[in-house]
Amino acid sequence: QESALQLGYVYNRAAASLRSRQTGNLGLIVSSVSNPFFAELTNGVEQFLGVEGKTVLLGQHSEDLGAQKRLINSMLESRVDGLIIVPAYGTSADDFSRLLTLNIPTVLLTRRISKVNLHYIGSDNVSGAYEAVRHLIAHKRKNIVLIGGQVGTPAHNERVEGLTRATREEKFPVSRVKVMGDGATRQSGFNLAKELIASGIDNVGILAYNDIVASGILAALRDSKHEVGRDLSLISIDDIESSKFETPALSTVD
Repeated sequence: QESALQLGYVYNRAAASLRSRQTGNLGLIVSSVSNPFFAELTNGVEQFLGVEGKTVLLGQHSEDLGAQKRLINSMLESRVDGLIIVPAYGTSADDFSRLLTLNIPTVLLTRRISKVNLHYIGSDNVSGAYEAVRHLIAHKRKNIVLIGGQVGTPAHNERVEGLTRATREEKFPVSRVKVMGDGATRQSGFNLAKELIASGIDNVGILAYNDIVASGILAALRDSKHEVGRDLSLISIDDIESSKFETPALSTVD
């Protein structure tokens, strides 16, 4: 070891991988590292795999199916030992057919893909939305609105399922429940909140799709005369670190 240091020897991982058939590299593909949720998720993956002596190759597809395909191909060319993927919106089973054919160990993260035989890990969105809506109803809010998210995606459907279960159990009138989906971004939350304010938000309880959407909602409300906690209630899902630094601090499901 001392001689190797003196000579400036660098371990040749590529040569070793020919013998072991393992590169020690794993691919992580997320939607956007600028999103604090995915930034925290990336940090957790890198911390764990770093302790395991693995190297993480990181890519972001920005919800572009073409970019996702290029990233997968690039990582396969780099001979990754496995992939962790947050699928882009619109991903189908066919988009992952090559991974299945090559038998590359793959885990889907936070977003399900129907009819694909791959492991999945994600939050319990149904229970999260269920508990959040019950919280809003307990605060005597007369109208419930789910704001944000991509309508029709599994993660959005799961939140709607939780909302529906809670309102049904509490015998909350269906006519007073509204779903407004347009994306899972701050801008989406801001725009939809502005739309809601314009239509009137009498004693409303808002469930934000996630903390990023909630940040946009809070910005829109700060521009209005409505005060969170007095005129309306707002609760979200994810519990990212920045949620406690919002004004006011965000109620959010962990």
